[in-house]
Amino acid sequence: QASERTENSFDGNGKDGIPQAFTLVEWLVVIGILAAILLPALARSKAVAKRIHCVGNVKQLALAVHLYADDYEDRLPPSLIPKGRLGICFF
Repeated sequence: QASERTENSFDGNGKDGIPQAFTLVEWLVVIGILAAILLPALARSKAVAKRIHCVGNVKQLALAVHLYADDYEDRLPPSLIPKGRLGICFF
């Protein structure tokens, strides 16, 4: 009959009508797709977190200089950089 299913038709069930589990290859494909979707978002959030951390550090340095100037008659802290060296620090 046309309404009967053949053994070769794919309906997601095994021979006994019990649903089959995903194969390892199918799981690896799903994991690969999820990783491809999530990794760029994680990289962007990591860059944002670094930027926020840096802004916090600059804010703390500015506050420290301001508090120092309040305590020492509006003078800035002395330089700790030897003369002749560029006063820029890369982290």
